[in-house]
Amino acid sequence: GIELYFEKSIADRIQYDISATYLHIENDFIDVLNPSSAVSYFARANLSWNIANRWVLGSNLLFREGNIYFPIVDKTFDEELMVFQPFYSDSSEQLPNYFTLGVSISNEYALGEKMTAICFASVNNLSNHDNLRAYSYNADYAHRTAQLFSGRTFYFGAVVRF
Repeated sequence: GIELYFEKSIADRIQYDISATYLHIENDFIDVLNPSSAVSYFARANLSWNIANRWVLGSNLLFREGNIYFPIVDKTFDEELMVFQPFYSDSSEQLPNYFTLGVSISNEYALGEKMTAICFASVNNLSNHDNLRAYSYNADYAHRTAQLFSGRTFYFGAVVRF
């Protein structure tokens, strides 16, 4: 594989970095055992702005190839077990590409001579983009349902350093 990375600071308060990665994996079993590790490219970008008085506003972006999956091409009913058995295609297909954008804000507070707290608030998947994780099927494999990664997520907290 190869990764290209670029980092730059602007006016001592703004930093950004961009990276693009290409991976070529040759393993006949990786697609079946762990489809998400078969991603061959992704790009990432980060932006950080040190506003003032230890306040930091940040954003991040991730774009990558969608996971692979093996479509169900047929099914049969197993009389002994009383369930349907799927038959998968020999060749894989690609899910749509994955995209997410996040923003965060944080501040560091002195709690004492040797103790600090970093308080933060973040929003992941700001655009609430539907990122497809996989498909699930009903009991007879007649209908499939899209399983999505998390939508827009808000979280906040603090980290105390002793």
